Amino acid sequence: MNEGIWLDQPPENTSSYVPREWQPPGCMIHNYKSADVSTCLSSRRVVFAGDSTIRQLFWGVAMALDEEVDMTKAEMHSDITVEHAGVTLQFYWDPFLNSTTTNREIDMFQGEKYYRGNPNRPALMLMGSGLWYARFETINGMKKWKDTIDGIAQHMRYGRKTTNLTRQDLLLLAPVPVPAFEKLNEERQKTITPEKILEMDQYLQQLSNIQGIDVVWALPIMTRAIPQTFESSGLHLVDSVVAKQADVLLNLRCNAMLPAQYPYDTTCCMKYEPPNYQQLVGLFIVLAVLPVMSYLRSKGVPIRIA
Repeated sequence: MNEGIWLDQPPENTSSYVPREWQPPGCMIHNYKSADVSTCLSSRRVVFAGDSTIRQLFWGVAMALDEEVDMTKAEMHSDITVEHAGVTLQFYWDPFLNSTTTNREIDMFQGEKYYRGNPNRPALMLMGSGLWYARFETINGMKKWKDTIDGIAQHMRYGRKTTNLTRQDLLLLAPVPVPAFEKLNEERQKTITPEKILEMDQYLQQLSNIQGIDVVWALPIMTRAIPQTFESSGLHLVDSVVAKQADVLLNLRCNAMLPAQYPYDTTCCMKYEPPNYQQLVGLFIVLAVLPVMSYLRSKGVPIRIA
């Protein structure tokens, strides 16, 4: 969730090549297809709330679920729902993350009693905001954004304390995207500045470190210093990068539900079965009995094995 590199990192001064092979540290990522997604999320919902960058991630997951999904019918600033193979994906247009709908969804993560009373809780919820605050809230915009994030962080912190730690359902925040500033139009360059974005993400990092809220830091790492991963707007990403970001989210939520069997082509976020009785006996013999027998033999004590 926090780190990774492109294995096919573009050479320096290359302005056209977009990398495709993302690698988290120390594990293998799974490339999710429709059957995998529907198996993991059958009869469940996945919720996205935020601005157009979060909407892109929504469409990325929707494409993994259904390659033939029609994105042209959705209006620009509106809520969207996609249903396929028993899975429901929902996007709430909420660039300031202050709608009652978003708050209602977050409330479902506050403790086990909420989950038991409302099985409609999302299997995964991703929220993201910041660009609209930078762009349009010219008076006290940073304070308004921090107040909103503080309210969300309180929900996330409470949910972590009261919900069973073995839960699979995830409530996540996306970092504020770092645009390709040189591609922004003149009006956006005046308000969406590197200083504002840096301050916002530093605040999220502080909340993540101190309060333990879950922020998907791998998302901006995928585009750092690689302007060709952005479309001409400087804000939105090319489809292949969005697909990899969607894979990160699906690996986080679904890998533990995949069968852990040889050959291991997926090791990120896996849940491995505990050793069985025979394996525990064998481990005891290797770690306890054999060293004792070796010690006794070194002392000249005769050892009989019946």
